[in-house]
Amino acid sequence: MKSILYVGMDVHKENYTLSCYSIEKDELQYKQTIAADYKMILKYLEQVRNRNSNEVEYVCGYEAG
Repeated sequence: MKSILYVGMDVHKENYTLSCYSIEKDELQYKQTIAADYKMILKYLEQVRNRNSNEVEYVCGYEAG
């Protein structure tokens, strides 16, 4: 069964703070601050995918101040 993870991104010039929310588990997971580089976002998503045993579908949103 495919899991849905909601990914929130707080975007700033110098860094991004990312976290995932799982409705199934009703918890915030994998909060991490990374460098402001889209390649780091892709790496973060791949790490999250590897931590989950099922297929993962992402729903992403961001906040930029």
